[in-house]
Amino acid sequence: MTEATYIGVKEPALLRKTILLSARDVISSLKNYEAYKDISREKTETVFELRRVGEELVVLNRKLRQAFPKTKLPQKKAEKPLEKKTISKLQDLEKALDKIEGKLKGMK
Repeated sequence: MTEATYIGVKEPALLRKTILLSARDVISSLKNYEAYKDISREKTETVFELRRVGEELVVLNRKLRQAFPKTKLPQKKAEKPLEKKTISKLQDLEKALDKIEGKLKGMK
């Protein structure tokens, strides 16, 4: 049989408090980890559900297109693009500056 040895501990209340605080932090971390695992599992399930629904939409869209009658749409004539007279901001500012200078010359 082994003999029990005792070691003196200075400030046992402080040591006990430190151990309890550490245990509380570990439990809090474990709680957060479990919450993370739940969220991760839900995310994975949601992603799989989204993929399933997307694939189902593709199948239904294909069936819908097959159900429509086949028709040829009349070809539209290529329209000429409308030519718009565009004035850049720089040209617009130059015109405004010319008007102001003309008024200044008239004042002299």
